[in-house]
Amino acid sequence: MRDLFDTEEKKKEAINSFQSLITTDGWKKLKEVFELNIEELKNQLSSGVYRDEPDSRRLREEDRIRDKIAIFSEVCSKPEDICRDLFPQSEVVINNDPYYSEEELEKSKNS
Repeated sequence: MRDLFDTEEKKKEAINSFQSLITTDGWKKLKEVFELNIEELKNQLSSGVYRDEPDSRRLREEDRIRDKIAIFSEVCSKPEDICRDLFPQSEVVINNDPYYSEEELEKSKNS
């Protein structure tokens, strides 16, 4: 992934894009769907949906459910994770506010 963002300019563009993405209604709805899927999968695990299956199948299906939970969780946090990977934690501020502050406007004009 680092090859995609191999210059400071590309890294900053990516962070701006991901920060913009996070504030959209579409991303918020998609994340909500993923979070509901996670809850449903957790409910399946806790209810023992495969408890009547032979042990080998039950364990395999429960592992698949855990894998799905991990994937959905990873996707939900991916934009923030990429931003943190591109710059040290101290340099990245995830701003979920879709409107620029006066300071941010000045910075973008001077960049």
